[in-house]
Amino acid sequence: MTVLSPTSLLTVAGESPSIAAQDIVNRALQRLGILQIGTVADGVQTMSGLRILAEMLDGLGAEGVALTPNIPLQPQYAKAVVDLLAVEMAPEYGIEPTPYLARRSSNGLRTLQSAFIFAPKADFDAAIRNLPSQRLIGQRGVPMNVADVMPNPAPQITGFVLLSTNVSQTTWNEVNCHVASTMCLTPYTRTANDEWERIRPTVATGEGSFVVTHACNMINDRIFRYTITVNAPLVGIEPSGQPYDPPASLQGVLTLAPGATNTTQAIPGMFANARITLEPTTANAASILPFVYRPVAGRVSGSVTFDHPSNDNTDLTFNYVVINVP
Repeated sequence: MTVLSPTSLLTVAGESPSIAAQDIVNRALQRLGILQIGTVADGVQTMSGLRILAEMLDGLGAEGVALTPNIPLQPQYAKAVVDLLAVEMAPEYGIEPTPYLARRSSNGLRTLQSAFIFAPKADFDAAIRNLPSQRLIGQRGVPMNVADVMPNPAPQITGFVLLSTNVSQTTWNEVNCHVASTMCLTPYTRTANDEWERIRPTVATGEGSFVVTHACNMINDRIFRYTITVNAPLVGIEPSGQPYDPPASLQGVLTLAPGATNTTQAIPGMFANARITLEPTTANAASILPFVYRPVAGRVSGSVTFDHPSNDNTDLTFNYVVINVP
């Protein structure tokens, strides 16, 4: 449940200072005619108003309008919150909201819903996208249980970024962001979702901040929720029961054996189902490359065997790159 104090802040993008919860309560009581302009609520009125405001924010959150004390709140949304709170507080004082206030409150609710609620994109169910044939295979081709394959624990940090107007880049300070972090943006307002559909913003992470590249326009409420995850290597279980941290790639030089029809190369740390790319370094190597292939029998851990036509040249040399697939 949301807990508010008189100094809890609802941030208004582009304005200073931020709107305190106390000010929201004062303005709502003024809407009801309980307070005169320039006066403030007493202790009992303040605590009652904060309780009703917290309950109202929780109710809006359940409907998909997640207004919390740490998101950028545009002025038109602050007005809607005040009008809604005034109607919610009216019964506490035995007051029937005027038709004008009720209409303003209804319009405010629609404003919030249209800005913060939108239909998500249709997607395939996870069970279809994660068939048994697509699950991870361990070293030496031994299947691993799903429970035995998991990322190293990596904290996730979430927050909100408000895109700047009249520029094509926004720099946002985030102390938990690092160069190696993975950043995910999710549209939070309807205008952000519209931009996401047209020109998807891109993100570059740095130390203590990140930069969002986006469309340059005058729209001032393009709010995105961001999630930062520190990259973690995949950890699995070898058939011996010992954990391993698979090397991402291996590189080296391979020379085909002259006068032979196959060549075996030892590559320590290579998995049986690894992917191998060959790059010829000589003209003779380039001419024989289309006929070099890796038979199923040559797919073992720690070495690779290539079949190829017999050739007496001694310069059939290739650079290779091995990409380990767990």
